[in-house]
Amino acid sequence: MNFVGRIADTLAKANHEVVVYQPIYDENITTTGTKLARVIERPRDFEAPFTLDQMQPDVWMLQEPGFSDLMKIGDRLSSSFTTLCKR
Repeated sequence: MNFVGRIADTLAKANHEVVVYQPIYDENITTTGTKLARVIERPRDFEAPFTLDQMQPDVWMLQEPGFSDLMKIGDRLSSSFTTLCKR
């Protein structure tokens, strides 16, 4: 989010009209990464298939993350993004 927010701010500084569309997946995350762009938030109106902790566990803390661990994370991210896109 911070990376995209900085891009949005750079474009806004160059006199572009920038709008960041932010669907809310987790109400605990409130940052968009931008300070200059207009932000449109879409409230969550669905049950999330996974929590953020389930989608993005601390991979660096796993004893020996295997390919299946990484695939599980990818599948959960994909499922969650699909849900957001359909809504």
